[in-house]
Amino acid sequence: MPLRPLITAAESVWATFEPSVQWPFQPLVDGEGGVIPDIPIRLWDQRVADGRAKTMSVITGFCSHEGSSFVPYSAAFNDDFRSFFTSLIPSLSHDDLIALEALYPDPVANPSSPYAHSAKGGAQFLRLAAAYGDFAYIAPVLHTAHRLSSAGARVYVYEYAAISDDVCGAGHASHSPTASRETSIVSVFPGLLETSKELHGRMTRFVIEPEGDLGDSWPAFVSPAAGGEGKILVFGEGNDELAGGRKRGVAVRERTVSEEEMKRMQFWWDRMELVQGMGERT
Repeated sequence: MPLRPLITAAESVWATFEPSVQWPFQPLVDGEGGVIPDIPIRLWDQRVADGRAKTMSVITGFCSHEGSSFVPYSAAFNDDFRSFFTSLIPSLSHDDLIALEALYPDPVANPSSPYAHSAKGGAQFLRLAAAYGDFAYIAPVLHTAHRLSSAGARVYVYEYAAISDDVCGAGHASHSPTASRETSIVSVFPGLLETSKELHGRMTRFVIEPEGDLGDSWPAFVSPAAGGEGKILVFGEGNDELAGGRKRGVAVRERTVSEEEMKRMQFWWDRMELVQGMGERT
């Protein structure tokens, strides 16, 4: 069969599901001996149980606005928010949805919601972007950091906060040119260049250090869910150069994961089984 019909068919299937972020082509569990022998939750359980986790050194992290480039920009009503998640995660119960709506306050019903905004786009955009970003990216990242650090692993967590787009902010993968020190991009902007020096420098040192020990240059993450402070490094906060602005921002600073963040993370951690394997509660 010619290649073009296959590409066209694949693109058609993809386009059908893209607005709801229900990716039609997903990694599958291969079973024992496969590339993915089991679902991620159980794979981490195995590595913790057999002691492999405590020997690991890991850098993991997220961008501040992970969900912004994936959710409907025009979402305007609470029904849009609810229907997005009922389509994405059909196993969410009525009580789950009530809790979800309370955790991310509706900016239409509650003008003091942190997701209220006067910019272009639907009233639910920032709310939906935050909830999806937590669900799909930030909660999994921090859960990995939580499980591994609690098992004795050395874990470093970053947040990339430099704004790369007026709409998407620090969206998914925004950190790529800065982390890789892509000079054709970052050298044009003094603030980004300094941010890249801080982020790329630490990542490079992590690679060349035999034990991946970054010492005082990056505080190891200790999970708040295990009694720790949850220290992470934020890179590029306040920088908007790539979005056309002139703010250099702060190249790097330390912060701790807040109680409010942990409430949101715990909501998603408690429901991970709904989006792995058969998507059923055990």
